[in-house]
Amino acid sequence: MLGIFLFSFMSCKSPSSPEENLTTTVTVNNVSGMTVDVFMDGTFKVSINNENSGDIENVTAGSHLFDAKKTGTEMLVFSATMDIDPGYNYTLVIEGPSTVTVTNNYGETLQLTVDGTSWTDLDDQSKATLNKVPFGVHNLVAAKKSDSTIVASTSIDVEEVKDYGWTITK
Repeated sequence: MLGIFLFSFMSCKSPSSPEENLTTTVTVNNVSGMTVDVFMDGTFKVSINNENSGDIENVTAGSHLFDAKKTGTEMLVFSATMDIDPGYNYTLVIEGPSTVTVTNNYGETLQLTVDGTSWTDLDDQSKATLNKVPFGVHNLVAAKKSDSTIVASTSIDVEEVKDYGWTITK
């Protein structure tokens, strides 16, 4: 499961003590589609609602394991090891961990839309995978590329960490 790590050199602190005594803050942004509990090195740190963020303060330099689990469960949504340098602030983004693979067996090229947003054109007898899909219900629509006629649609309720599939046929 992947996340995005960003750190800002603009937030670099001026060392007022030896480097090994500096700590940092890791801001965690949750866009996974559900509330998650965030753990650092196996210890609970913060619970974060979807579309919100939380801070883990006083993180020491070194390598740390960050895990996010669906609140109140053992369902692992995200896991990554992050190397922390002293005196910098970091941002960790927890995205949806699931994928949706669409197979086009319709007989012609289709245009795919996800939740009202154009996603991709998919040739006949091809597959496309949508990554980092957040938890929740997602509406997919397939239209003929030739004339934009809708030929299929479905709703997929992402409730688990897995690859969901949709095959489009005539």
